[in-house]
Amino acid sequence: MRLISVSTILLSLFFIGCTSYKPVQLPKILNETNLSLPNRPEKWWEGFGDKELNSLLNEAITKNFDLLAAKSRISQAKETLAKINSSLYPSVDLSLSGSHSKESFENSTFVSNDISGYLQASYEVDLFGRLDALSKAGFHDYNRQKFDYESAYIALSSNLVTNWYDLAYSYESEKILKERIELARKEVALLKQRYQRQKAKLVDLLSQQSSLKQMESDLEAVKYQKELYKNTLSALLGKSPLEFNLNTIPSLPEKMPKQIGSVSSEVLLKRPDIQAALESLKAQDRRVAATVSAQYPRFSISASVRQSDITLNNIFENWYSSITASLLAPIYDAGSREADVKIATNKRRELIFNLKQLLVEAAVEVANAIKSIETKQKSYQIAKQQLLIAEKKEQSYRMHYLHGTEDFKRYLDAKLALKLAKDREVRSRLELIKAYISFYRATASGWN
Repeated sequence: MRLISVSTILLSLFFIGCTSYKPVQLPKILNETNLSLPNRPEKWWEGFGDKELNSLLNEAITKNFDLLAAKSRISQAKETLAKINSSLYPSVDLSLSGSHSKESFENSTFVSNDISGYLQASYEVDLFGRLDALSKAGFHDYNRQKFDYESAYIALSSNLVTNWYDLAYSYESEKILKERIELARKEVALLKQRYQRQKAKLVDLLSQQSSLKQMESDLEAVKYQKELYKNTLSALLGKSPLEFNLNTIPSLPEKMPKQIGSVSSEVLLKRPDIQAALESLKAQDRRVAATVSAQYPRFSISASVRQSDITLNNIFENWYSSITASLLAPIYDAGSREADVKIATNKRRELIFNLKQLLVEAAVEVANAIKSIETKQKSYQIAKQQLLIAEKKEQSYRMHYLHGTEDFKRYLDAKLALKLAKDREVRSRLELIKAYISFYRATASGWN
């Protein structure tokens, strides 16, 4: 009776100092963000109708080292979860030992062989859910790694598509620059003739020569950028620059993705990075529960069976068995367990703030991407109109030149203006493509 009284007093003292667990309110956090987002397909890059690009992305899935590393982390998290879950079940250990000895005494030899066995099983009864909380935390960690893998794929796809069309633009720009240089050389030759006949000023000739040198310098810069884009693509495909070969020369697509519509904010919540942040928060919430549970008593049961001098005759005899039950209740630890709870709780609060900030930044990213598409579409339309005007102007000067009513210099100027207008149109098209890439990256929810 006295033992029961002492135990009751100790447990009463223990429960007084325990911190209670309050779960995180996830629906409240998510409902604080109200968005309206456009639709987008899963494999958004297929909207450009580029077969070579599609092939490169399919290759990158299996060869990109960052993606393979992310996949390896999924396997690690899976095995870590299996290890955590093992604590929910009994553990059984078997130990066997044997010895052989020989002793000589007064011309006699004594030989002895001894084999002993020890079997032990132990199991912790999860009274307050500590082990279950750690198991669920491991499960959420595993899910987070899967979402991180999808985020890595989205980043890979957007980087690869961006570099692919940057490379396409460098080919287009190189072609246009070469044509402009050829026209500029003709104009320099024409101005030299006019200057020699004193029909052109020296300053005009020098100005045109300077422009020609600048174009030649720009051409070298474009060639350099082209090699950089190739090298970046090779790295994204997990290859060295010497291993990377283009099957076709890339070109900027005329076809653009379909017009975007409007859907609910649930699209944003499907983003893998936001899902990963949610899983991290859920995992930390379960760790808070585990640290709170660690303040309460632990109850475990162990059983053991032992036999020494095992032989074929007595293998089922003379076994010694025991069963032990133990209760571990922390009474005083100078605030160590309470500090663990506060650390875990503050870590959870940090993840809540991180998630809210991520939701805000995602909303801003999507809004900026939508506005960028609208702006770039208008700029592209203006660039196309300017190109059309430059083409008509060039045709008009060509016709007048052929009929002898316009000099060759004005005709060359019109052709140069046409090349500049073409370069602006190509550049505007690239900017619009990049705006779509930013939009799809901001709203991508993974792939099947």
